[in-house]
Amino acid sequence: MNKNKIIVVCIIIIMIIILYKVRVNKETNDINEKNKVNADQAKDVFEHKKPIITTILVVLNILIYVLSILTGEYDNLINSFCVYGPLIRVGEYYRLLTGIFLHGGLLHLLFNCYALWIIGNQIESYMGRIKYLIIY
Repeated sequence: MNKNKIIVVCIIIIMIIILYKVRVNKETNDINEKNKVNADQAKDVFEHKKPIITTILVVLNILIYVLSILTGEYDNLINSFCVYGPLIRVGEYYRLLTGIFLHGGLLHLLFNCYALWIIGNQIESYMGRIKYLIIY
């Protein structure tokens, strides 16, 4: 009889160990699945994407500057479209938009395009193209 009790106790212990391992494996699988989902979400946020909008903005800034210099219309362009507070206050609100593409000289253009390239790539990658364009 003593031998039978020992066998039953051993079987119960083995069953408990098996059930515990099954439970632990299920929990481990659940954790692994959650980690995979989190990794995919992080990849979507932090993976570097091609800076299409930033590239277009840099090229557009350079083209406007170069074409205005080559055509001799630089001064007229600056006078007509630059950000100038007194004229904006009297209703020329378009200057708030057009002024972001005008530059006071070659160094101003180069430094702004450099900063736009460095910072713009990061913001476009993180925020997305539409939000980045709205921010710009």
